[in-house]
Amino acid sequence: MGHYSFLTESTETFSLDKFKSFTTINDRIKYCNQTLKFLGHGIGKKVYKLDNDKVLKVGYNKGGYGQNECEIKLGKYKFPFLCNVYDHDDRKFTWLISELCYITMDTFGLENFKTKIKNVTGCDPEIIFFLGYTCIVGGIDLYKKIRNDLIKVCDKIVEIRNTSKYIDMKNKQVGIEACKMVDIPESSRKIIIDRFYGTIFSIARHCKKFGHADTKMLFNIIDTGKYKRINFINDMVKIKNLNEIVFMDDCFNYSNTGIVKRNGKDYFVILDYGWSREMDKNWRKK
Repeated sequence: MGHYSFLTESTETFSLDKFKSFTTINDRIKYCNQTLKFLGHGIGKKVYKLDNDKVLKVGYNKGGYGQNECEIKLGKYKFPFLCNVYDHDDRKFTWLISELCYITMDTFGLENFKTKIKNVTGCDPEIIFFLGYTCIVGGIDLYKKIRNDLIKVCDKIVEIRNTSKYIDMKNKQVGIEACKMVDIPESSRKIIIDRFYGTIFSIARHCKKFGHADTKMLFNIIDTGKYKRINFINDMVKIKNLNEIVFMDDCFNYSNTGIVKRNGKDYFVILDYGWSREMDKNWRKK
């Protein structure tokens, strides 16, 4: 696995062996900038295109190394909804090679990306994200306990979202305000704000954008088990305590998802999943 044929304006071909021979992160990044196409960066990593199937993620601080370590560990499980990890630095986790999402919001444009997600999954992406927040971040078991109270809150969001007092308020805050307005037990209110904030956020966001949200239809998908028809969601639901392993809170959005090609077939996946609960605990305060 020493050489990759992808070239930039430089005539030099990227060599993984040469990349690994550099002793400083700055030299490695400089080499990548000279030989690979730069795709983007986060708070601790830079991402480069190796070829039509793979990307190289290079950490440049402790946060980036921690995220790489998390992706490497999770990659071993081969979850179908996560990008695969193929190779990595197994000592300090400074770099890893993972699956390339050939279609993302950045490469395809938001509206085209939405259409592609629907074609691949058979479901509107806004519904997928709602289900992700509710079934995965909140959790099916907890949802069953506070279902009726959660619906009351979501219906209140639909009622108030586009009124003059709340039209310019941030989506999450609208959800919190709706929680205060409905007659539900304090225990339910706390659970909704702590665990189902993504659900109320997505309802408020949808109302803001489209003027309304069909809460009856959305919750019916969960209540009738229709979410199981969506492999992207059902594969996650099957994994016990997934949200305790992966920090799923930030995964259900357009910027953190993409489409990969596996054996000629398209799959909708999470492309950046390095911020796990363990990562949050071990690295955030450093």
